[in-house]
Amino acid sequence: MRKAGLFQKSDERMLRDGDFVDRIIGPSKERTIVKARALICYGTVRELGMTMTEVAKHLKITLSTASTVVNKGEKIARDQCLSVKDMLNANK
Repeated sequence: MRKAGLFQKSDERMLRDGDFVDRIIGPSKERTIVKARALICYGTVRELGMTMTEVAKHLKITLSTASTVVNKGEKIARDQCLSVKDMLNANK
């Protein structure tokens, strides 16, 4: 996609499409959005290999905040026995 000049805001396997990304990564204190954002950050860093620096840049947050969000996502995933595979197939 990069060679063709087609860009999405993140890995579509995790985030589906750009509209979804816009809805999820924007500032919000709504519980479900916060949880989704944490799970997405965890999945992209720990499972898909994106760096926390990249996540922080995309979300316009500090590296420290990105680390906190990733750790929160990891705790949610562990507490609910979720895998990235489960998250990727959530809407299928």
